[in-house]
Amino acid sequence: MNLDQNHDLVLHTEQALLAALHACPAHLSEVSKLLCPDDFAQATHQEHYRHLTAQTQAGKKPQESTVIPTAGHSNPDNAPAYARLVLAASLRRNLARRAAHLATTARVEAAGNLGATNTLAATHDLAEALRHAAQRWGTTGPRPNHLPAPSVPAASPPTQQEDEARFLASLASHPQHIPDITRRLHPDVLTNLRHQLLYRSLAALHHRGQPIDPLTLAWEAHHQGAPAHHLTIDHVTNLTTPTTDDPYQRADRLLQAAFQRAASNAAHVIKALTTDLSLAPGELFAASELALQPVNHHQRWRAPNRRDQHTRPGPGISARQEKGLSHRPPSARSCPDGDVLMSRT
Repeated sequence: MNLDQNHDLVLHTEQALLAALHACPAHLSEVSKLLCPDDFAQATHQEHYRHLTAQTQAGKKPQESTVIPTAGHSNPDNAPAYARLVLAASLRRNLARRAAHLATTARVEAAGNLGATNTLAATHDLAEALRHAAQRWGTTGPRPNHLPAPSVPAASPPTQQEDEARFLASLASHPQHIPDITRRLHPDVLTNLRHQLLYRSLAALHHRGQPIDPLTLAWEAHHQGAPAHHLTIDHVTNLTTPTTDDPYQRADRLLQAAFQRAASNAAHVIKALTTDLSLAPGELFAASELALQPVNHHQRWRAPNRRDQHTRPGPGISARQEKGLSHRPPSARSCPDGDVLMSRT
């Protein structure tokens, strides 16, 4: 069944429910605990359900309506079952809308280097919608063994490769911050394999207490697989040009971008899941929760408001995380307004 056919079936089910409730208003006491008018896909159905509920609550007999289908489409005894079908369709539509909003928000903010505050809020909204959907449905299914791959590339800022290169240069120029930064920035946050290799090489040299310069770094990278990635001494020299850039500020840009990519991927996966009509509602919710897990892993930053140092933690960030992100090593310089801090816990 394609989505157009499913939409037609949803409309027929809504009509059947309204007809059943008109024929047997006694079911309204049960159905009204399950459905609200907004759960209906069609505006005329929403209005009819609202009117039908109001009439029944006022003790009046429901009036005839042109919305009601022929008797062959509806069995009054099945009104509660119809209501569950209408609810399932409503929850699926709502998740699809929230996921589409998150995908668009992540793409726009990443493309414009606009930060990720709205992406964080949209992620929170999607997670809340998912939690509310599972609560309303009452059950969740088993988590799947795998999820569909995102249908489009993840949102990423146009300066991603430049940001990674500047981060590596800043870290090579300020190696005293390597231990603190490597505790919270995993190599996978960098998207370029050469950059990941150099990042691991910087960490290895510092861990062994060896000096860091383009030559020692090139040798370490060679030991870790530089030939396979065609990484030459010229590449290393260009990527470690001395700079006064703050490595914490540079790391934060990468953490923020990683969060946006994770949010974008999750949004597209959940959108795909909502179109899979073979998934029962409980299975859909379980799979969507699994899709959001990587996003939770990447929520390590916040958008500070310099005008209000007592800003409450943003959506999806705990007070403990907020405390950890609001402090940084004394030797680290302050970032300008609007930048995101990645700092010592």
